[in-house]
Amino acid sequence: FDQTQPLQFPVVHPPPQETSIKISHDQENVINSVQTFLRKFNRYSFFETPKVLLLAWDRVSEIKDAFDNKQYKLEDVKELFRKLLDDLQNIHEEFAEFINSPSWNRPAVYDDDDDDMDYTIAI
Repeated sequence: FDQTQPLQFPVVHPPPQETSIKISHDQENVINSVQTFLRKFNRYSFFETPKVLLLAWDRVSEIKDAFDNKQYKLEDVKELFRKLLDDLQNIHEEFAEFINSPSWNRPAVYDDDDDDMDYTIAI
């Protein structure tokens, strides 16, 4: 009897360390993108920094601390990311007029010369 056997492919499971490194790189890319987004608000001069921006920066710091401090549980890091995404949604709602303006994606030029000139846009 000649029976054909179904093709079998070996199952390759990546080592857990490689998987966690990949997740960390992806998370780090998200944090870098969020920081770039938040820095765009630096070109605006607020009388007082809006609370939603402060919360998001605090959340970014917490997540970066979680990367450095390996004692954080994966669930804790996921929760921090969920809260950060909520913060970003709040920022998007509160600052839609800025984010949707034509100048939003233009590169910001920062002048570190201490010439006492204020080049920010007052709001």
